[in-house]
Amino acid sequence: MAKSVKNQVVVKQDELTLTTNKQNFFNLEQLKKIRHKTPQSMIYERPAKGGGKWKYVKSADVVLALNTIFGGFWDFSIITDEATALEMAVKTKSVIVKGRLTITNPTTGVSITREQYGRKDVAFRKGTNEPMDFGNDMKAAASDALKKCASQFGLFNDIYRDNEIMEIQVVANEESEEPKVPDNVKKVIELNKNK
Repeated sequence: MAKSVKNQVVVKQDELTLTTNKQNFFNLEQLKKIRHKTPQSMIYERPAKGGGKWKYVKSADVVLALNTIFGGFWDFSIITDEATALEMAVKTKSVIVKGRLTITNPTTGVSITREQYGRKDVAFRKGTNEPMDFGNDMKAAASDALKKCASQFGLFNDIYRDNEIMEIQVVANEESEEPKVPDNVKKVIELNKNK
């Protein structure tokens, strides 16, 4: 049974497969890397609109994490075409793109896809509606979409979901200790058993 230890859930190896009543899509090592706490050196802050600050990680760190965890078995693409993005940018003063991140399990060949939007305020030439460097704005919006898609797989959720996500510590199945399972973890396990 899982037990909660201040921002951490301890789970037996067998419990990791309860999400589908079959083998989990991700292997044990991938799950550990997905659910680990983001190193402080990778966390940055920027001013938020309306005050306050937003935490974020750089897109290069997201790519590094994807490569480290999934090897070459992932793909990211922008679904929004450039003409549509430019038209929206002129109207809204923001580049908004939809990205798609697909991760493939090399053992089974099964793929999982997540889609999410990214945005970037457009920098216009002074006194015009002509973007200064639309390609750079598209790249920044695409990077934002990649980060959001990756977070839907669980990467960097401690940054983007602040204190909602707990790190997983996996213990051997032979351990006989029966710790108390938090109610929210029980609900997820039960829901997934019934699928």
